[in-house]
Amino acid sequence: MKPKPTQKIMLYGNSILIETLTSKLQKIEGWEVKRREGGEVREVDDVNFIVADLCDATTSESLPMLSALPGVMLIGVDAIANTLIVLTGRTRPLNSTQDVLDVLKKAM
Repeated sequence: MKPKPTQKIMLYGNSILIETLTSKLQKIEGWEVKRREGGEVREVDDVNFIVADLCDATTSESLPMLSALPGVMLIGVDAIANTLIVLTGRTRPLNSTQDVLDVLKKAM
């Protein structure tokens, strides 16, 4: 029997970066990964993390709604500025998708 996921993450956006992260995160045992390309966000009441592509116009429009979700850590990634932003006001360099994975692992 497959163990129940311990962490649930939703990747939000329609970019190569989000697609790559989705592929990598789906390989991590114990994580349930969902992906939304844009539009209205549903089924997030049981999500621990949301990773949003800040360079995607649809995602940018949804940031106020995403950041208002209680109990969900919102992480923005900006491939143009090579930045990962945990939307608490702190930023750090983003050089690869591994940087995103490292932040998620530390946050858990």
